Amino acid sequence: MNHSRHSDVLVIGGSVIGCSVAYECAKLGMRVTVLERGELSQGTSRAAAGMLAPTAERFDNKDLAHFAYTSLDLFPGWAEQLWLDSEVDLEFRRKGLLIPVYSQQEQMLVGAELQNAAKETDVGAGGYIRWRNLLAEAEMYPYINPTIYGMYEVPQEGHVSPVKLMEALIAGGRKRDVQFKEYQEVNKIIFENSAIRGVQTTEGTWTAEHVVVCAGVDSNSFNDQTDVRTHFYPVKGELAVVRMDSAFDSILYGNGTYIVPKSGGHVYIGATSHPYRYDRKVSAGSITNLIQNAIAYIPSLHEAELVTAWAGLRPATSDGLPYIGPVSHIKGLWLAAGHYRNGILLSAATGIGVASWIQTGNMPWTWMSAFNPLRHTPMPQVVH
Repeated sequence: MNHSRHSDVLVIGGSVIGCSVAYECAKLGMRVTVLERGELSQGTSRAAAGMLAPTAERFDNKDLAHFAYTSLDLFPGWAEQLWLDSEVDLEFRRKGLLIPVYSQQEQMLVGAELQNAAKETDVGAGGYIRWRNLLAEAEMYPYINPTIYGMYEVPQEGHVSPVKLMEALIAGGRKRDVQFKEYQEVNKIIFENSAIRGVQTTEGTWTAEHVVVCAGVDSNSFNDQTDVRTHFYPVKGELAVVRMDSAFDSILYGNGTYIVPKSGGHVYIGATSHPYRYDRKVSAGSITNLIQNAIAYIPSLHEAELVTAWAGLRPATSDGLPYIGPVSHIKGLWLAAGHYRNGILLSAATGIGVASWIQTGNMPWTWMSAFNPLRHTPMPQVVH
């Protein structure tokens, strides 16, 4: 047998999720191959702000909230391990999140939302959200527009560089003998007697005991072969990057706009949301609106240098939850896809969780059952 074409685990898709699963499986001693249909690091994972800010999302699903806060808690140790394996700095920063409001009435509304989210989800920010009255504490935030009434501060949240995270996962994976194969489009999943054998690509057959589908929006393409009924669709998101002498280091997450300070004076401003759009064109109007919204919060951004803008396609699902776990009627087939705009945030828990599940056969956290890949599938009939 050609061992370069045989692995314990085949990962379909070289996104942040695919690379996280591959890295964690390799850490547990499995032989892993990642099959990417294009180039590594060129997809949606790269076109992200890298926020680790679950509170801003105000999840109304308890299981998704548990997932997000678990992943946030894993990030410090994960960033350290990735540094040891790859010598790539993720630029992991935990400098907090600010949620600005313009009036006392808005303060009460947003405060109630945040409290309800914490109560409903039973996890998360809860006791560590602080209120900052801008009238009383203006000297602490000289960069904020003085017309803002105040802000909710969530000190535990932060961000990483998506580009550096991808570099670290690939370098760390290679150190642990993960094979990364580019331009390998998978056109068939091979299974016999309800058990995985491998996959067929444009260049031949790859065999494995486990296949993990991490192909984002394209994960739909395996439904007919596997008798699984997932539903993924793209949500296009645009983001602008400017450069300035940054006077701030916390994320500012306003009404529909976030502002994320990065290294080298770069500031990421996002993001638009266009469901069912498959193109990656950046519209001048979208970027203008984003920048105007950002300037309303931080006036000095008016003088910032425009560096670039890009668009990515986020993999959304019909019920807003990712599909993660084994496909029970085909032994060795797994899904880890549909993380929508939280792929970076959820990458640590997804990689660690799926790898542990594959190795032990046990679901690592009970809340993962909410993401069952078969939750929309009628009683499956195995297709041979």
